[in-house]
Amino acid sequence: MAWFFKSPDEYRIRGAEYAAKGQYDHAIIDFRTAIQLDPKDATTFYNRGIMYAMKGQFARAITDFDEAIRLDPRQAVFFSDRGAAYVDNGNIDRGIADLDVAIKLDPNYALAYNNRGFAYASKGQFNRAIADYDEAIGLDPVLDRAIKGRAAIIALRTRISEMT
Repeated sequence: MAWFFKSPDEYRIRGAEYAAKGQYDHAIIDFRTAIQLDPKDATTFYNRGIMYAMKGQFARAITDFDEAIRLDPRQAVFFSDRGAAYVDNGNIDRGIADLDVAIKLDPNYALAYNNRGFAYASKGQFNRAIADYDEAIGLDPVLDRAIKGRAAIIALRTRISEMT
């Protein structure tokens, strides 16, 4: 006889455990069940969106981030990760707009500056990218992504300068 959880929290917890192990499909199933049991929990939509983003399914991630934001529009992380998903899905300007909102909601959120720096770099706006990477590093001096992003732009500029 199969045993099934009854509480959405039990599914959320197990979903998080699957996510930590990189078992995104299993996590998605548990988050889906938790949403069916409690469709007003923004964090569960957000967590499922993260799983879709990890799988490269950015449109599905954006849909879940949309719902998380509709349910709780005060969370900078929701806007930051939706912005990153838009950038990864090729809609850089829309991504930057979400990242601007994330930074407005939480001016100390280093990862939002990092994500916006990546978006600006993707558009070839290297000065803006470096400014955002610098801000991210100032807020979180060990944020590896920002350090590497800034270094990559400087290396690219150096190569371009050497070619001219």
